[in-house]
Amino acid sequence: APVADLVQGGVTVALGTDGPGSAGDLDMIEETRLAALLGKLVRDDPSAVPAQTALALATFNGVAALGLGDEVGTITEGASADGIVVTRTRAHMVPGYDPIVDIVYSASRCDVESVFVAGRPLMLDGRLLTLDEERIVARCRELARRYTS
Repeated sequence: APVADLVQGGVTVALGTDGPGSAGDLDMIEETRLAALLGKLVRDDPSAVPAQTALALATFNGVAALGLGDEVGTITEGASADGIVVTRTRAHMVPGYDPIVDIVYSASRCDVESVFVAGRPLMLDGRLLTLDEERIVARCRELARRYTS
């Protein structure tokens, strides 16, 4: 898609994933990176979709596209308080000059350490707080065996 042209034309472009059946892994960090890189390729211009624009496509623009208003998508009093904490201490994040550039071009989903929704922690320090991951994985494997045999 001509993302840079659409953004320059005033179109609200937002990123998302539509399910593992077609998108593979529901990885928004990878979708953000691909939007930045493919936007440069489509335009044959290394400055076409800068990291800041790509991150906005995955965050603020999604809020705007869904018409959710000012109560989400910002760090302000009264906002929903959704967010993630991304570590920048691992080797692939070095030298670490710009946190937005690091997240868009170097981070992976494995670098997300904590997740908050409406101020409530769902994951802290890499540990899920509201789901039993082992039980979910075991059930998925059981169902996969059942439906592929």
